[in-house]
Amino acid sequence: MRNTTPVIIVGASSPEEALIRHQLTGVAEVIGSEPDPTRALPRLREVRGSIALLFLDRARESVLSIVKELSRIPGSSPIVVSRDRSSQTILTAMRAGARDFAYLDEKDRDIRRAILNLKEFAQANDLPEGKMIAVFAAKGGSGATTIATNLGGTIIAEAPKARVVIVDLDLQMGDVLVFLDVTSRYGFFDVIRNMHRLDQDLLHQSLATHSSGLQVLAQAMLDDSEDLKGEDLVTVLSFLKRHYDYVILDGLRDFSELALLAMDKSEHIALTMTPDVPALKNAYRCLTVFKQLGYAPEKIKVLLNRFQKQGLDLHSVEDALGRKIDGVVSNDFPTIIGVINRGELLSASAPRARVTRDINSLLPLLSIDIGLSTQRQRRGLLRRLVQ
Repeated sequence: MRNTTPVIIVGASSPEEALIRHQLTGVAEVIGSEPDPTRALPRLREVRGSIALLFLDRARESVLSIVKELSRIPGSSPIVVSRDRSSQTILTAMRAGARDFAYLDEKDRDIRRAILNLKEFAQANDLPEGKMIAVFAAKGGSGATTIATNLGGTIIAEAPKARVVIVDLDLQMGDVLVFLDVTSRYGFFDVIRNMHRLDQDLLHQSLATHSSGLQVLAQAMLDDSEDLKGEDLVTVLSFLKRHYDYVILDGLRDFSELALLAMDKSEHIALTMTPDVPALKNAYRCLTVFKQLGYAPEKIKVLLNRFQKQGLDLHSVEDALGRKIDGVVSNDFPTIIGVINRGELLSASAPRARVTRDINSLLPLLSIDIGLSTQRQRRGLLRRLVQ
């Protein structure tokens, strides 16, 4: 039985292949290579259980075509390798169906990191992967952070054993820590630097934790010397999905490369808007962009927040958008601002309020299955018992 992972290298020249092989020492066994990507697909289809390392730079279109084909084969693990670590290149690779992206240079060990991540995932495949929900603000002030934090709180209130984390992707001006009145000294870059040694328990101890049990990953300190790169974001989000039942993304307000990568990995995008003309205009634009990006209609859920009888009525909003509103959250500013100022959650402080019931009603809309956390807990216990 092999102690290392079988790998096939595709599209690399001799010097590139030598560099890749060097990084794989001790973690993978190269069982074949094919410099010409156009001839590689039959072999890749034959060898089940192997990882395909596909070098992108020499034959881009051929490699992306192979990635798309492999992504349709259950159990296949295509990893795209490139010397170009731009967000656009990473986004293209992930959209083609790559399981991971690895940067190739003489000093970095990113390929080794990608292989180890896939091995860890394979060892944990008895657990269902968590779900990721992106909360996207059509306009500033639409209440996206309120929806995100209280959605997480509602899940935990319904299933106390659920592992739920909110990821604040507004790295400079994020509000999640403030909304929950928690502090954090452990952010994105700490997770990235310590990925090789983090397990579920250590991760749980490292992240900021609200009294409800809701956890937060945010970049608490501004640091201009380190910019979050696309491959780092993909790695962190994939890591979180393996360790949490639900990952809720906040701080998405634009269509930057990082935002697109995050939304691509999400099962649902909750587009939050308010019943006013500027928000309606922006929501329509967002829906147009989502369609251009190729997102399935069922992936997008439009949430009308702070709804009240005064202002635009529901029919007018739906008519202007050209689609139905999926969820409505009533306007209750005194209750909302009260829990925010106290760092509390609606599920604990105002469980019978109309706005709380409205947010509770979003769970089935976003395919949130409260039984999932129980299933993960049971399987995790069984796994520890047999180890």
